[in-house]
Amino acid sequence: FFCQKICADCGIDPQTRTCDLTEEEELRLAEEIGKYVLENPLRRMYKANCAHLLDIKHRRGLRLKAGLPVRWQRSNNTNARTARKLNPWRL
Repeated sequence: FFCQKICADCGIDPQTRTCDLTEEEELRLAEEIGKYVLENPLRRMYKANCAHLLDIKHRRGLRLKAGLPVRWQRSNNTNARTARKLNPWRL
C-alpha cells in the first residue's frame, strides 16, 4: 500500500494518529506526498489522455466516448450494460 510506503520513507510509524504528529513529521509527510500526482492534476491528465485518443480516432477513444467497455470485452453481455450505467459520460 502507498500509505505504508510513504510512512516508511518518512520514518513515521503507520499506527501514529495524525493529531499526535509533530510539525517536523507533518512537513516530511507533506513533502513526500507532494511527489505523487493526486486529485485535480490526475483528473486533468486522464481527461487529456482520453481527448488525445479521440483526436487520433483510436478505437479506445471511440469506445470511451460511447460509454462502452474499452479493453476488448464483448458489448452484448452484462459487463457492457454495467459500463454504460456506471460511466455514461467518461469524458
